[in-house]
Amino acid sequence: MIATVALRFAVLYFGLFCFTSQIASMLLPIPGMELPDIDALPPIRPLVLWVARHLLRLQGEIPYAPSGSGDKTYDWVWMLLRVALAFFGAAIWSVLSRPGPDAVLRTPLYRWFCLLLRCGVGTQMLSYGFSKLVPLQMPFPSLSRLVEPFGNFSPMGVLWSSIGASPGYEMFLGLVEVVAGTLVLLPWTSAAGALLCCAASLQIFVLNLTYGIPVKLLSFHLLAMSLLIALPAVAGLLRIVHRVSRRSNAPELAWRGAVLCQCLFAAYWLIVQTHGAYGEWFEYGGGAPRPVLYGIWNIETQIADGRELPPLLTEAGRFRRVIFEEYAERAVLQRMDD
Repeated sequence: MIATVALRFAVLYFGLFCFTSQIASMLLPIPGMELPDIDALPPIRPLVLWVARHLLRLQGEIPYAPSGSGDKTYDWVWMLLRVALAFFGAAIWSVLSRPGPDAVLRTPLYRWFCLLLRCGVGTQMLSYGFSKLVPLQMPFPSLSRLVEPFGNFSPMGVLWSSIGASPGYEMFLGLVEVVAGTLVLLPWTSAAGALLCCAASLQIFVLNLTYGIPVKLLSFHLLAMSLLIALPAVAGLLRIVHRVSRRSNAPELAWRGAVLCQCLFAAYWLIVQTHGAYGEWFEYGGGAPRPVLYGIWNIETQIADGRELPPLLTEAGRFRRVIFEEYAERAVLQRMDD
């Protein structure tokens, strides 16, 4: 019964998400025509803004126009509202209908639901995959980017520039997404495609989360949708592992001793590496104490052989900055020519 209610919630929630997000416009793209964002149009927009103002008591302007960010306050409020609508919808659905069968993964509802998810995930994977397979999403760093100090980069700028600087790696990432999207769209290979989509979307979500890329909501939903599609394949793999483990139970005494030795060996390495990494972190890692002069210092006066060097002197003996690094025994001198 719980699995049936959870399936109904997932159908309503992800159905709303697919038909009120960029996934809807990507299902049947029309070349040369850009469809508006459905979630920014009435009646969704007035409802979301009303919830934000009157229920969540949010102050200030709440932008909803497309801006390249999918993590705006408006998007988070709309996600919360979708959860509430799907929750109440699943409750009403369950009250009005008879309890569904226990084998949720074999119901027609789940199969049709997976078809919708496969189309949504597959088209998104193909769209983002081709933008990397032909290196467009993360282009090679521009000339202005190449002369910009690294310290001025945002975390997103670091990721974009590092992947863009390696077109071969970006094309490999695109190839993985294209293969995953193609496999999940085809009925014969949908299980393998779903598993590959799980791996690809998990990496995308973690990168978006750790580098501050404002597509976290979309990547999280793609990961969740991929997992829902892959449930039958994962269940089958677990059954195979269970059968294999049952066949190999009751090992001989000698084998049990070998297993114990392997476990002790793994535990030894875990303890040694944990202790070493912990000590190194406080010795010369981020936990090490910084020297008193830590920082980047501009050199205003430089004295050589008892006399002050002219400030405009650009010969090799003139320095621009002295930098004291995190480690007390290290300093760097930067010349006038950088």
